[in-house]
This record gives sequence, structure tokens and C-alpha cells, in this order.
Amino acid sequence: MKTPTEKISSNTQSLDPFYLTIKEVSQITSLGKSSIYRLEKQGQFPKRLTLNKSRVVWTYTDVHAWCKVVKEREGYPAKDHYTF
Repeated sequence: MKTPTEKISSNTQSLDPFYLTIKEVSQITSLGKSSIYRLEKQGQFPKRLTLNKSRVVWTYTDVHAWCKVVKEREGYPAKDHYTF
């Protein structure tokens, strides 16, 4: 199985639909699962997509945009995409 870094590197030409699991979102953002769900409920994190009863995902594009906003808010220079 590819790591989030390998997936991003191999899919930079067509990023959507490029789905991330909760584990991958957690690795990319350094947030725990409960923090991700809490921020999502508060409207401060991208909404998940439900693929079926037991599978939810986030799009790379949405998570990337959220990371960019957080970095800009904290005074870091924004990048078009991130390497992990």
C-alpha cells in the first residue's frame, strides 16, 4: 500500500478525485481523529464524503486547501502543493 506521500507524488497531475482515509488525513495534518471530527462538526475542517456505510474519505484538494489556510493564518508562506 502506498503512503500518503507516494500517493500525492504519483497523482499530482490529477488530484481530484483523490481520496484520503482518516488515517491519511491524520498523518498529513498531524491532528488526531477526534480533533478532525470535532473541527469538521464546528465547520472548521472540510466535510467528509461517505462512500458507503463503513467508508468515509476526504478529497486531497479539500485537505490541501485547509492546510494552506492554516499555514497562511500562522504566517508561513503558502505553497501550491506540499511534499510530505
